[in-house]
Amino acid sequence: MPGLVALYILPFPAGETHSLTQGNCGAESHSGRFRYAFDFRMPPGTSIVAARGGTVVVVRDDRPDDTGRVGDENLVMIEHPDGHLSRYIHLASHGARVVEGDRVAAGDTIALSGNSGRSAFPHLHFDVADRCGRDGCRTIPAAFRNADPPVPIGRGPVEARSPEAP
Repeated sequence: MPGLVALYILPFPAGETHSLTQGNCGAESHSGRFRYAFDFRMPPGTSIVAARGGTVVVVRDDRPDDTGRVGDENLVMIEHPDGHLSRYIHLASHGARVVEGDRVAAGDTIALSGNSGRSAFPHLHFDVADRCGRDGCRTIPAAFRNADPPVPIGRGPVEARSPEAP
């Protein structure tokens, strides 16, 4: 996406590679207000890191894995200084490593991946939203300064390189 500033890092540790199974405008479920999202296949228990610094505003990790039910998703949401929210969804049951109110830096471990909620396989759903309300959140484009290309497209491996200073 031309002109998009890469404010984020990939939500998994540098040096790891995970398969992008669905990116922006993906046919399976990334449309409408969810169009700017990424699904990364990864084994349960993989460390999830903050993609950008901010304050943890939502933590839910009391739902069991493998239910397949909408609304059973474990998640972490981080609010950034510009008011945008990064969302990490389908986390492991009791996998949060942060609590609401924690301040985190990009690269800090915040949770463990899982397979909670409506999920066909273990993966991390990551997106950035500019607002959330009663009808859910509206996602916005995000780019990663430690990925090549900065906005992964298609399906296939994505490697988290060592992030450079913003």
